Amino acid sequence: MPNRVLRIFYFIKKANVANAPYLIFLNGGPGMAISDMFFANHYTSFLPNVNVVFMDQRGTGLSSRASSDLIELQYFSARYISFDAEQIRKTILGETGRWIVFGQSYGGVIARKYLEVFPKSIGLAITHGSAKYNAIDVAENMELNTTKRVREYFKKYPDDHKILLGLKTVLTTKYSIASADYRVSGENLIHLLSVFFAIYPDEQIHALISKIKEGDAASSFIELVRPLSDQLLKAGVL
Repeated sequence: MPNRVLRIFYFIKKANVANAPYLIFLNGGPGMAISDMFFANHYTSFLPNVNVVFMDQRGTGLSSRASSDLIELQYFSARYISFDAEQIRKTILGETGRWIVFGQSYGGVIARKYLEVFPKSIGLAITHGSAKYNAIDVAENMELNTTKRVREYFKKYPDDHKILLGLKTVLTTKYSIASADYRVSGENLIHLLSVFFAIYPDEQIHALISKIKEGDAASSFIELVRPLSDQLLKAGVL
């Protein structure tokens, strides 16, 4: 995949005092743009004695979005967002200037990654609300939210539920998707749809399910989900 230039939008809320330190505020999400939240969430009065830098994390707001190439999604992670923050720091403060990094919720994940990759750029790091959930809480909430989403989807598209029930009966163990280290086969293949529900809108999922061929449901389903599932298998997600 060739490299491409990304545009990262940022702005500075100047302090009310002279010689104030600079702080970059990394908002929560992921997927939420600070440019959409700035006025609604009263950030106009946030830390009045500090020069606060706000940026739309890559993939959000006025910054560049990911393309339709699934491989490119790996470059829209906390690690690469921290690279963007570092470039902004250099632009504002020069090569040796340090600033405060404040990460809220998912922004705390970015702040910790920034601290790991660019420790000499940070005078102080603060995280808020990013560590109050343990792994069990996160997994439980994800499952509950996905279940709710699926129920609402099938109320909207009841025929898709019939298609998937029929698909489940023909997904035998002879059907599989595998990488060098991971393999998904048989009925478990239908669970790939939970990933699609997590990242795609209803209309796009419906368009995919509508392409499952009645006379060759298993093979056509695998062909449709393979591009994304191959990436997930390589990453060890499935």
